[in-house]
Amino acid sequence: MRAAEKVFAIGIFPLLIGCANATDQVALPTHEAPLDWNDILQARYAGTDCPLISGVYRSSGTERIFSQIDGKPQAPRDGSAGPWKIGYSKRSGAQQVLDMTDHRVPKGLELGEVQIVQLSGTRYEVYRPQKAGKVEVDVFDSIMGDFNCIGGTIHFPTNRNSGSSDGTTHYIESTRSMRVSKDGALLIKSNLGSKSSSLIFFRSEGVFEIYARFVRLRHPDQSKESKGPPTN
Repeated sequence: MRAAEKVFAIGIFPLLIGCANATDQVALPTHEAPLDWNDILQARYAGTDCPLISGVYRSSGTERIFSQIDGKPQAPRDGSAGPWKIGYSKRSGAQQVLDMTDHRVPKGLELGEVQIVQLSGTRYEVYRPQKAGKVEVDVFDSIMGDFNCIGGTIHFPTNRNSGSSDGTTHYIESTRSMRVSKDGALLIKSNLGSKSSSLIFFRSEGVFEIYARFVRLRHPDQSKESKGPPTN
């Protein structure tokens, strides 16, 4: 896990949830989930089970959060989702930073946007412009265990992180999946569990189910994508 994610998981996340705690994937009711979560695009990439995800998206979105703290359901909360919540490739060598002028960077990409380039049924790249004319590139490869596709949903590996500070032990577990709505937006579902405990003060736990939506700004050429990657 990247350094920034460690800070979020060990430090900021427990504070945001009032020192809430991770559990073993406790299910939350989903009847209040955004309606388009089940209103998804049925097109698939080149005969695979993966949705068509190529396109340019807004790097910030909207989200709805369901939570349960110490077994007590909390009122759903709506808010802003961002920055991009699709995560990062965890493999060594799966990330790099390029200059915006590099020929490998898709043309016309602007700060505040994210572009996904679906190269095959097992591999895609995510381009995220940064400040100072740089672009962060992440490569996701299902053969390397970065994701798998089931029924038009992309599933990412479970992330687990633990640590301690000021006499308190924290444990975080998260799973994430991605769909495409009929209007082309990316739908990200995250399940988070957090556990914090102190021998002196408290033991607490919380479970979170988060639905995020990122608008597609520009559509790819569907005719090329549905036939798979072009050949040289």
